[in-house]
Amino acid sequence: MPTAQTAAFKLQVSKRCAISYLCLELIHTEEAFRSFKSVNARLKIKIKFLLNQFTIKDSFSFADWAKAYNHNNEIMCSFDVSSLFTNVPLDETIQICLDKWYALPDPPTLSRSVLKVLLEFATKKSHFIFDGQYYDQIDSVAMGSPSGPVLANIFMYHFEEKWVLNNNARPSIWFRYVDDTFTLFDSKNTATQFLHYLNNCHANIKFTVEFEENSTIPFLDILIKRHSHSFSTSFFRKKTFIGLYTKWDSFTPRKYKVNFIRTLTFRYFRIRSSPSLLRSCLSE
Repeated sequence: MPTAQTAAFKLQVSKRCAISYLCLELIHTEEAFRSFKSVNARLKIKIKFLLNQFTIKDSFSFADWAKAYNHNNEIMCSFDVSSLFTNVPLDETIQICLDKWYALPDPPTLSRSVLKVLLEFATKKSHFIFDGQYYDQIDSVAMGSPSGPVLANIFMYHFEEKWVLNNNARPSIWFRYVDDTFTLFDSKNTATQFLHYLNNCHANIKFTVEFEENSTIPFLDILIKRHSHSFSTSFFRKKTFIGLYTKWDSFTPRKYKVNFIRTLTFRYFRIRSSPSLLRSCLSE
C-alpha cells in the first residue's frame, strides 16, 4: 500500500509536469525556435501584461527617474500592501491570467478550460506537512514559491487598472514594486482619503501609509529627499543595519570579495544623485 510520503512524491512529480507543460505552452510556436533569443522574445510577449506604467523595474530605474523629475512641491508618501502574498486571491488571479492570455493576438493553443485546470493544479497544490498531516494551500500564494511574485504582480496590475487608474483623486505619481509604492499627493488629507478609498476596493487588499519626515522618505533601498522642485537620492539603510560584511581575510574566494566591492560601488554610483553624497557614502 502506498505510504503518505509516496503519495506526496507522486503529487510533486505531477505538479512539476503540469508546470513544465505550462511553460512549454507559453513559448509554443508553430515552428521550432532557431535561437535562445527568439525564446526570450516570445516569453516577453506572453508576460507583457505583468508590467504597466506604475511598475518599477528596480532601484536604478527609480533613481534615474527621481534625478530627472521636477515636482510641484507635493507630499511624498508610501502605500504598502499588508501581507500581499498571503492575501492574493488565487481564483481571481487565475481568471485574470486567462482573460489576458486569450485576449492576445496569438492566444495559447490549449483550450481555456484545460489551461485553467493546469493553472489551478500548479498553484493550488502547494502541499506541506504539519503535525504529521499533509495539507494543500488552496488560496493565496506560498511564501518562497517562485510563482509568488509573478502572481502577486498580475493581481496588483489588475488592481491598479481597475481602481487606481480610473479614480479622479489618484496621486500625480504612483510607482509600485511588488507591494511597496511611492506616491505624490497635494496634501496629507488627500492621501488619507485615498487610503480609505483603496482599503474599500477589495476585501483581500489593505494598505498602510507612511508619510515623509523632514522632506525625506525611503523607497526600496533609496532614501529620497524633496527639495524646492527636484529630488536628491542617496542610499537607505534600516536601523538594524550594522555594516557587517564578509571579512577580507575570510576563507572565501578572492573573486567573490572583489566583485562584492565592485557591486556596492556600482550601486553607489547609480543611486547617489550628487558627488558629495557619493563621497560621504564611500567614506562610510
